Amino acid sequence: MDEHSKRQQPQPHQTSNRLWLGIGARIKLRREQLGMTDWKVAGALGVDLQSYLKYEDGGRLIPADQLAALAQLFDVPIFYFFEDLQRADGEAGDTNADQGEAIYSIATESERIAALVGDFQKLDFARQQCLLIVADALAKDKSD
Repeated sequence: MDEHSKRQQPQPHQTSNRLWLGIGARIKLRREQLGMTDWKVAGALGVDLQSYLKYEDGGRLIPADQLAALAQLFDVPIFYFFEDLQRADGEAGDTNADQGEAIYSIATESERIAALVGDFQKLDFARQQCLLIVADALAKDKSD
């Protein structure tokens, strides 16, 4: 049994379900764009097909390391999975097509940092670790 099968798989909270549905849809869209089978992607991630399909349908949270692996497998920046997701207020997030960067409603860097710290502190240890992995992957992606 692989490392990912052994760990407890967190389920999405109802409030974050829309987020995971959107991420799953982006995963499926990119897989289909590349003509890859769900079997092939599941195998590349080292998970069984049923677990992978739950990632695509938003029924299971995808660990940050696997999301980073998917970004590499699909040859997209990790931010790809978060593009065009609905914000909590129901509005679609704006993106700058020329730069591929999100336009945030929190304008200053210090306000964005404070918002991140506040949200980070609300997370349990496991989710904090996942967020750190995603942040590291995003930072490395930006520097390439």
